[in-house]
Amino acid sequence: MARTAKKGGDDGRLRRKSTVGEAFRQFVVNSNDSLLRMELGAARMDEPAIHHFRTTVRRLRSVLTTFKPMLPPGPRKEFADRLKHAAQRYAGLRELDVLLEALKKPLSQEETRNAAFLAVEEAVRGARLAQQNRRPALPEDIAAIDRILASADWLREPAPEGDKVWNRRLDSYASKLLEKQRRRLRKEAMLLDLGDATAFHKFRIDTKKHRYLIEFASFLYKKKKVRAYLDRLIEIQDILGDMHDAETARTLVAGLDLSDEARAAATGWLDHRVAECRVRYPAGAKAFRGMKPFWD
Repeated sequence: MARTAKKGGDDGRLRRKSTVGEAFRQFVVNSNDSLLRMELGAARMDEPAIHHFRTTVRRLRSVLTTFKPMLPPGPRKEFADRLKHAAQRYAGLRELDVLLEALKKPLSQEETRNAAFLAVEEAVRGARLAQQNRRPALPEDIAAIDRILASADWLREPAPEGDKVWNRRLDSYASKLLEKQRRRLRKEAMLLDLGDATAFHKFRIDTKKHRYLIEFASFLYKKKKVRAYLDRLIEIQDILGDMHDAETARTLVAGLDLSDEARAAATGWLDHRVAECRVRYPAGAKAFRGMKPFWD
């Protein structure tokens, strides 16, 4: 796996005066490096490898969307679609891993470590192994993405119509984008109905995009202020993520070959997880809405 570009700046560091294009090129390098770091474990297709791969792909897709004004629409969309399809191939495995994660607490407690929960765990591991054997080899998907990251000229230079954005200073451009995202999220957080699947999904996506942009441009700002703001954002992401994972897990449990007792035990625990998230959400949303932007 080859690097695609050098870091911005004469000494290899990005600065406040770095351009959007310089930062974007460095992000491509970092994404390639992230994929490289997981190559050795990818063949096992275990939980960390699947999660790492999908997270890296999701960050790439988000940045391609955020900075699409400076990228050629055809190649950008084609690559974004390819990334989306690659991540979706492992969605089923990730959902089974999430279900196993959701069962960790009852399985770790002696009083609840009973035949019912153990039966669910065994069924999930069996389903995961069967699905893993049907999936493409993860190293092949990593290599395919790497070839694009390493060779696509449009990831290194702006499209003719995107030259203006590419050469803008990142600090001013990022601050405006962050403020736009923050205003949208504050409104969504206040109005969100947790029972509205469409609004819930959109809000989760918007929080991820906000977090990725913060991490992308974090070097521009004071670390403590970024961390304080990011902690509140992550708190609300965790609540939404836990709720989504529990609801997805309930659907998976319904499709497993289980006894009535085992299904009831798992479903009851997951219902409890969902209820906990509903209780946690209002305070988390209020705390996030009250955070002052660090980019002023």
